[in-house]
Amino acid sequence: MHLTSDSTNKKHVMAERMLDQGIPSNLCNLFIYDVEDYRVLSLYSALSKSFVGYKVLINRHESESESWLSQNYNSIVKVSFDPDFELIPKSFNNSIQDNYSTEIAVNTALQKDEVHLAYGIEKISKSIESPSAWIFVHDSIVSILIAQNKSLVFANSFKFQDQTEILYFIVNALHISEIKQDDVSLYLDFAAWNKFGLKDFLQSYFKSVEPVNLPFENPDPELEILPLLLAPNHLAALCV
Repeated sequence: MHLTSDSTNKKHVMAERMLDQGIPSNLCNLFIYDVEDYRVLSLYSALSKSFVGYKVLINRHESESESWLSQNYNSIVKVSFDPDFELIPKSFNNSIQDNYSTEIAVNTALQKDEVHLAYGIEKISKSIESPSAWIFVHDSIVSILIAQNKSLVFANSFKFQDQTEILYFIVNALHISEIKQDDVSLYLDFAAWNKFGLKDFLQSYFKSVEPVNLPFENPDPELEILPLLLAPNHLAALCV
């Protein structure tokens, strides 16, 4: 793989790792995630499911001519955390048809080529026994998902005005789930971690506060925010 960073002829590219020449793009799945002003493109092998390339664009509104978007892929998947969602156990509705989870369906207004991040959270929750909560922020809406004992136990979204209200909603969600604050680890998405500065505010209230991260080494250690930007696509790739 060839790793490059921003250059004069790629002013909108923050970082990229190109595919090995021996890997054809039509054997890869392309995942696309938009957050704040970034557009994150991640490539995963359709055969091995391994992470094989990425490109982070600084100005997503000017990325429609991006060359990666014009290539042929096994599939192109748009990744979203639409805050208007609900989780439905498939045991309650046998008519639900998707391959993202054997146990739940995420009911949203997303299109067929879009994957909701709740599927990825549900996937990784199966390997986590200790109480964990994922916090996603979209404009003035915070989405909270809580897992313990390898199962999702809470998922909902709330409108907020300030950090104090976000704290209230998290604490209330934990109370409903019968989980103590001192026992839970929080994982914040890019917007919650950077834009809203929740890390320092929440740190004293919970066992730990960390960014939603990759389960492997940062592919470019010079860019500390890179794992946080790539993590949503990785969560989606777990389900596709």
